[in-house]
Amino acid sequence: MSRRTAKLAAPGVWQCRQPSGGGESVDSRLHNVRRQRKGILDNRSHVDSRRGIRLDGGMTDTNSKPEIEAPEGPAPTELVIEDLVVGDGAEAAPGSTVDVHYLGVEYDSGEEFDSSWSRGQSINFPLSALIAGWQEGIPGMKVGGRRKLVVPPHKAYGPAGGGHRLSGKTLIFVIDLRGVS
Repeated sequence: MSRRTAKLAAPGVWQCRQPSGGGESVDSRLHNVRRQRKGILDNRSHVDSRRGIRLDGGMTDTNSKPEIEAPEGPAPTELVIEDLVVGDGAEAAPGSTVDVHYLGVEYDSGEEFDSSWSRGQSINFPLSALIAGWQEGIPGMKVGGRRKLVVPPHKAYGPAGGGHRLSGKTLIFVIDLRGVS
């Protein structure tokens, strides 16, 4: 399994790169948070108001692998749930089995640690078998939706030294809900 990392290309801009092979860009579309802060981008539609160009990097296109913007400030201490696309299908309930496409990166480094997109197919999970952040963050989501979860260590793999390589780390997931049973 090859790993991809997201490097901070400029202040507020993550760029996804291969760890070997000369560091070629995986996707040339970059998020430019600085433009958004200056008011050039409309926050809701991610359209450059001067040129009419979409700059959301695929965050609202549930048919393509998402890109995750570089987070600002310290990692949150509680679960953060953000709907990027609200679905219109069946709603996930606690205890459901969900069919999802997802991307997971570390909050501090931006390193991708897991992605169903990289394997080329979605995956089915019973929510009860997943980390607490997913058990709390997916219910209420509707099929067709895309949601971002920022999961602190106590809702992921526990404190540092807990025996898992992601113990002690805050994680960011972008989850596309494909089905519910």
